[in-house]
Amino acid sequence: MVALGMLVNNLSPVRIYPQGWWFDQEDVLTHRVDVGPSGSLNVGYFAKFAGAGVPEAPRPSVAETGFSFFGSFTAIAVAGLLQAHLLPQITWVRLDLLVGTLGASAVTIFGASNQPEAQPRVALLGSAIGGFMGLMAVLAAELCSFGQMLWLTGALAVSGTVLLQEITVSVHPAGADLALVYVIRAMSAPAEPDGLHDVDGMYLLCPCLVGTLLVVLVGLVVNNLSKQRTYPQSWC
Repeated sequence: MVALGMLVNNLSPVRIYPQGWWFDQEDVLTHRVDVGPSGSLNVGYFAKFAGAGVPEAPRPSVAETGFSFFGSFTAIAVAGLLQAHLLPQITWVRLDLLVGTLGASAVTIFGASNQPEAQPRVALLGSAIGGFMGLMAVLAAELCSFGQMLWLTGALAVSGTVLLQEITVSVHPAGADLALVYVIRAMSAPAEPDGLHDVDGMYLLCPCLVGTLLVVLVGLVVNNLSKQRTYPQSWC
């Protein structure tokens, strides 16, 4: 993924990837970058591969890491308890709350609580977009008769999620996880008698929205226990 990121990101005139290979080096490109009038960076394609020399982010204190540990532990533990004891009582529909994608949301909301991708609107909308694109990718695969091509369906789900998240300014990494997880789960399940895979619209509600909302709510409680944190930074 890093190799592809280097090849593709650096095709853009306004991107340099990686920002740094290691952070104890002095600026690699900082003093050689010429920003053009249109905002483009006048740097050779392969020169970008050396990195932009961006300094390492400040290392959090042990106390702050403790809040991140406690918050992520609490969020996943609560999701697990709900999955084990509450959701089985809702027998009229199958709901899954404890999915791996909650881990990505927990890392973002507790490990980077001041970043745009951790804010509630972005987290909820970005997750909803991911679930929606997972559903749409599976539906498109069935309608266009490439339902056995997991590689194509998964790629459409993730790239569609990235596209809509950037358009709506709601980039939340767990959203792409939700899209891909849904595709893998749906296409790995036995097909219906008509040969088609079932498209489960409840996935948008749970785990996409309910799971992310749970992590956000725990984030509101735990992050604000720290004197160094204010969460959210913004609701809008």
